[in-house]
Amino acid sequence: MSKSKRQKVQDRAEYIASWEEADRALAEIAIAQQSIAHDEAAYNQREQITRQKMTDKHSPMRSRIEELRLGLKNFCEERRAEFGKRKSVELQHGILSFRLGTPRVGKDRRFTWEAVLELVRRSVWAPKIIRTKEELNKESVLELSTAYDQGDTENGMSPDALRECGMVVEQEETFAFQIKLAVDEGGI
Repeated sequence: MSKSKRQKVQDRAEYIASWEEADRALAEIAIAQQSIAHDEAAYNQREQITRQKMTDKHSPMRSRIEELRLGLKNFCEERRAEFGKRKSVELQHGILSFRLGTPRVGKDRRFTWEAVLELVRRSVWAPKIIRTKEELNKESVLELSTAYDQGDTENGMSPDALRECGMVVEQEETFAFQIKLAVDEGGI
């Protein structure tokens, strides 16, 4: 069985030769976007109605499931000794079990996490359980580069200094358009 080769889809661009053609293209985009938005709104409304019908139908079942789950939990907790060393009991229609959760670190109610951190800092455990993370402050790099570009050569970071540190400041320019809707111009 041979695999078909994937073909790269190339961008197809409409050829626009004048400002009038550009304005007509914007008008066509506006009409298409409005049609898409209308269709999506209608779809979402139908979807919301369907979802509400399902919710109404399933709500009593979900409530009943929760009642039964709590009943089973209470039943098993009252008969924990009958489980013996086992964590589960297999029945005809399912398995009842107790599971250990993932261990987590909690704090004594008398302390805040800040107080706990301070107590740990004073202990012999500090180097082993306090985490410090070094990372590049990219916002500061941009501020220093901007300062240099604005003439602060003493405190700013030049492009050469950036390159020495293995960095460059890049900024892309992207094309954008904005559609004027009839409501933007005060109506039709």
